[in-house]
Amino acid sequence: MFLNRKEQIAVLVLCGTLCVGAAVSYYKNRYPDRIEDFGVIKASVQPPASVAGAAEGSDTTAAASDTVRVLDLNRALDLNRAGAGDLERLPRIGPAMARRIVEYRTQHGPFQRVDDLKNVKGIGPKTLEQLRPLVKVTK
Repeated sequence: MFLNRKEQIAVLVLCGTLCVGAAVSYYKNRYPDRIEDFGVIKASVQPPASVAGAAEGSDTTAAASDTVRVLDLNRALDLNRAGAGDLERLPRIGPAMARRIVEYRTQHGPFQRVDDLKNVKGIGPKTLEQLRPLVKVTK
């Protein structure tokens, strides 16, 4: 044998990792709507100045707004007018879920009420309750 015991284990681990990666890739390509895309929205919530270590009176939102679009929590997002990019800024809504919401709206017409979101595949009661204060429906 030309590999010692540690090298054999390393080769087995690498082969196992390759097999798991291939299986995940196959599953993701075969069933694209079952695996949510993961994305981190940096600076989506501004920490208090005392936590952020910022001096009093300094503007901490200016730097964040230059690099990342921040969700304005004071205004509700209109489900019938928002694009996929706007929907992605909502919590628990990734690119795949945003596409499904837009596709649902295209196929079934405009949302009549916020509760209609639960008809979109992948949005359950918990997600709906998190989104309720952040979205609205205009007719």
